[in-house]
Amino acid sequence: MLTDQGSSWSLPAGAFVFAAYQGFQYVYFICDEHDDPPVYRVTDGGEEPTPEAESFTAWFHRCVAEYGAVYGKQLAARTEHGG
Repeated sequence: MLTDQGSSWSLPAGAFVFAAYQGFQYVYFICDEHDDPPVYRVTDGGEEPTPEAESFTAWFHRCVAEYGAVYGKQLAARTEHGG
């Protein structure tokens, strides 16, 4: 993706890309000495990555909360109606 966009930025050594969205957005952390490293997001266009969360744990908890906020209501509604 970055090469195709002509970006001068590249993933740092030790980067572990663990999530992607429709081929234009990637989420990664850097494997180093941190037990719970910060998470970054990079998108098409060759822009510098943006901090996504202060740690992988914080990122994961936020994703679970967002998922629950959206899909928990739908599941509760189905359960109430016997579905």
